[in-house]
Amino acid sequence: ENKLSTLPHVKPNGCMCPVHPFQVLSYMVFFLYVYVFYFIEVVSIKNIEGYLAFVIVPYTLLFLAIAIVTVKATLSDPTDPVVYLEKEMEAKNQLNDSSEYQLFCQICCTHVLGRSKHCGICNRCVDVFDHHCNWLNNCVGKQNYHYFIYLLLLVCTFCLYQGIIDIIVISSLHSSTYIDSLTDFYNSSGSNTSAFSYALTAFCLVTHILIIILTLQLLLLHRWLNKYHLTTYDYILYLRQKSENPDLQLN
Repeated sequence: ENKLSTLPHVKPNGCMCPVHPFQVLSYMVFFLYVYVFYFIEVVSIKNIEGYLAFVIVPYTLLFLAIAIVTVKATLSDPTDPVVYLEKEMEAKNQLNDSSEYQLFCQICCTHVLGRSKHCGICNRCVDVFDHHCNWLNNCVGKQNYHYFIYLLLLVCTFCLYQGIIDIIVISSLHSSTYIDSLTDFYNSSGSNTSAFSYALTAFCLVTHILIIILTLQLLLLHRWLNKYHLTTYDYILYLRQKSENPDLQLN
C-alpha cells in the first residue's frame, strides 16, 4: 500500500478544498472592481472621446491577463517531482535509485530534492519552496513562482490604471453630464445614483492604493531575495539564525 494514501488530505493545487477565506475575498474584491469599472465608471465617462480605445480595451486586456495568470498560478502543482516519481515506482513495485538524493521526508515517505520543504497546509513537499500563499490557496515553488511574480506585476498595474480612472470619475461626479449618464443608465434618481457611485468608486480607490503599496513591497522584497538567490522561506530561516547570531551575514 502506498503510505501517502494513508496521510490526511493532500492538496495538489489551489482549487482543492478547503479554500482559504483570503482566496474567496480576493475574487469578491476583484469582481467588485470589474463591476464598478464597467457599470459605473464606463457609463459615467462614455461621452469622453476615445474612451473605448484608451479606457475599455487596456482595462479588459489587464483583466483577462490577471484572470489567466491567476488560474495558472492556482492550478499549478509545485510538488517535488521526486515524490511523484517514487510514488509511481512504488505502485509498480520498482525501486528508485535514491543515491543522488540526500534528503528524505518522513511525512511523504519519499526522497526529496535539496531545496524542497514539506508544507503542513497542503501536506506535500514543494520543490524550491518559497511560501504558502493564502490568496492563491496554493504553495509557491519552482513550478509556479514566475506566475506569482507576473501576478504581482499585473495586479499592481491593474490597480494603478483603475485608480487613475477612479480619481477622474470621483472628481467628475458633481457634473450634471456624468450624473445624467448614470441616471439614464440605471433609470433612477440623480442624488441616490451619485451617492452610490461615489461610495463604491471611493472604496475602490482606497483599496487600490493599499494594494499598490503592498504589491510594490512584495516585488521589491522578491527582487532583493533573487539578488541573493534566496526564497522567502530561506529568508525566514536567516532571520531566525540572525536573532541567535547577530554577526551572521548573507553571502
